[in-house]
Amino acid sequence: MLAQVTELQADHNESLAVEGIVINHYVSTTGFHRNLVEELIGEGLPILPVYLSSSVKMRESHERCLPLIYLDRHHKLTGQFVDLLHVLEAATE
Repeated sequence: MLAQVTELQADHNESLAVEGIVINHYVSTTGFHRNLVEELIGEGLPILPVYLSSSVKMRESHERCLPLIYLDRHHKLTGQFVDLLHVLEAATE
């Protein structure tokens, strides 16, 4: 994916920059996901500090064409999206 970003920079937008990488479908109970994220961080990639869990609620949200926050505002994944928003807002200040 980073190669595609580099190509887009060269062909269309020199100022394009990767602000951070969002980890999604993250399952904290598996060592595989934890190890993968640690490896990405170890490579110096800009991993954002909020990881989005895998959830059936997201599929329901898509099927109903309803934003997750309106489908279930108290769901864990909804809170993670809100946390991610706060991280991104803080980065632009």
